[in-house]
This record gives sequence, structure tokens and C-alpha cells, in this order.
Amino acid sequence: MPHPGDAFPDPDILAADSRFASLHNLRLLLVEDNLINREVARAFLKPLQLDIREAETGLQALECLQSGAFDAILMDVRMPVMDGLDATRRIRASTAAWRDIPVVAMTGNVSAAEIDECHDAGMDTHLAKPFRPDALFAALLEARQRRPYPAAGHGS
Repeated sequence: MPHPGDAFPDPDILAADSRFASLHNLRLLLVEDNLINREVARAFLKPLQLDIREAETGLQALECLQSGAFDAILMDVRMPVMDGLDATRRIRASTAAWRDIPVVAMTGNVSAAEIDECHDAGMDTHLAKPFRPDALFAALLEARQRRPYPAAGHGS
């Protein structure tokens, strides 16, 4: 675990790392009710040149999935209206093609019980908030490796 005083990894340098090459240009659904957390995630992900669509609730996330194609989801666990756990359960229970999309849980509570709850809901991996760019990139990569999913594509 990095120490708070450790140097902050530069997202531009991370994005150039060959380990993260498969993350470039993905279509990402960012589901987070907190504006600051969305802005931080967007800033960290900018060097990957992702096509990011945002939702503030699990219900909005389901609506986005019905109207667009995505390669992965960053899903806050605790949100109003519909939380990330319920939204992920609904995604996994769906008969739509996107039922197998990789989902990264974003949570401020990284207790073993919370992590188990995320996995039980169908989330592929978790990311502790507040997060660093290296942890964000690694969580996205891990989720995509655990649950290979056809890319939404950009003309590919």
C-alpha cells in the first residue's frame, strides 16, 4: 500500500506503459454520484483517451447501457436512487449483450465484507477511494482480464 507521502504517479507516464495498452480508447461508463470523484477519475483517465459517459445513479447507468455500447464500467457502490450493487445485479441478470461487461467497484469501504458484497453482486474487482491513477488503471485492466468482453469499438 503506498504511503500518503509517496510521489503521485503521473497518469501520462502510466498511460504510456505497455501494460495498459489495451485500455486506450475504450468506451467507459463512469457511475458516481460525487462530482469531485467523477472529475478526479476523468482527469486520471484523460491520457488513455477514453470515450467516457457519466451517470450519477445505478438507474441512470442502466439507462446508459440500453442506449450505448461500453467496454467497461466504473461503478460507485453507494449512491442514491439505486446503488451500484443493485445496478450490477440487474446488469448480470439481464439478457442483453452487456450483461457480461466488466464492472469495477469504487468504494470508500474496503472491508472484507464490503469486497465480498461487491463480488457477490457480480462486480469483477474493486478500487478503494480515494484512488491513485496507478490503482485505477490496474483495476480497469484486472476487470477486463477477468471478464473478456468484446470491445464496443471505434471503427475496429
